[in-house]
Amino acid sequence: MLPLEFDYLVDIIKTIPSISNKQAQKIAKYLIDQNIENLKKNSALIFDYLKKIKKCVLCSYYTNDKLCNICLSSDRDKKLLIIENVDQIFQYEKWKIYYGKYYLFPQLFNEKLVQKKITFDWTSFFDYLKEFEEIIIGISPNQQGILTINYLLEEINKNIPHIKVSQLAIGIPFGVSIDYIDQLTMSYAIKNRKDIK
Repeated sequence: MLPLEFDYLVDIIKTIPSISNKQAQKIAKYLIDQNIENLKKNSALIFDYLKKIKKCVLCSYYTNDKLCNICLSSDRDKKLLIIENVDQIFQYEKWKIYYGKYYLFPQLFNEKLVQKKITFDWTSFFDYLKEFEEIIIGISPNQQGILTINYLLEEINKNIPHIKVSQLAIGIPFGVSIDYIDQLTMSYAIKNRKDIK
């Protein structure tokens, strides 16, 4: 019978998203087999790196400063892609199919949230949008995503009626998270996005 501490270690490792129980056990076994001094050294390095890595205040991409290199760049296209999580930036940057900037929208809406007053700094949001020639809404077309897209479009139309707004093109099926879309489909969706106002 394994000691309780092993189960506790596995439970801690499982708090990492997408790590299964089997994977957590494998990592736990690996850690147990390591030299304790090396573990201490690596743990100290991890804490040091974590203290230095921040999230960009606009897109949440990783940086050492308030803004990331993407948001600071003057060479990017005057397009802004509204995304729902930072993993999407890794995908777009890896695939090199989009050359504008990003904005991480803080949360997807649901019916209850829309019926209540949504607490969000819309003024700063709209001021930032005005810096771009086109706004692309890149939120997954699931139930919450569509509700959020429609709400965003309504607010943008009311506050910045002159700005061009588009949405990722067909090829992304209803109900599917953008995180799981392949490169070819996403490239098509970016190139063939449709205007929605």
